[in-house]
Amino acid sequence: MKIGNRIKTERKKRNISQQQLADYLNISRQAVSRWENDISLPDLNTLFLIAKYFDLTLDHFTEDSSIERSEESDKEVGEKNIRDRAIEEATPYIIVLTVIITMIVLLPSKVGVPILFFGSIIVIFFVSCLLIYYIIKNYLSRE
Repeated sequence: MKIGNRIKTERKKRNISQQQLADYLNISRQAVSRWENDISLPDLNTLFLIAKYFDLTLDHFTEDSSIERSEESDKEVGEKNIRDRAIEEATPYIIVLTVIITMIVLLPSKVGVPILFFGSIIVIFFVSCLLIYYIIKNYLSRE
């Protein structure tokens, strides 16, 4: 439950109007309405006064809000770890492919290789690239 919902719940539980709460806090009724509709949040001093008015602790208003934020950040960290792990696992393949490309480029200039053999090496190279792409793609979708 968000802070605004908690304020609204506590206010209604005690049959207090938005205007009465606003008068106690020396603010406008519209400010209370914006908090309850999650358009804005009260500052820390005001939240302290609200907690005092309802005879509650500050933890009552902030407990679940921090949990929601930490769950969202945990999800982002998890997605980042999956990408990092995939990159780490793909790095040796990328190095091998770079070596193969270098050999393919240098081989015809050093040795008199027939064009047909050179073409078949290129085809094998591209099939290998597609296979590696397929492996990486399946690994990411599995996680």
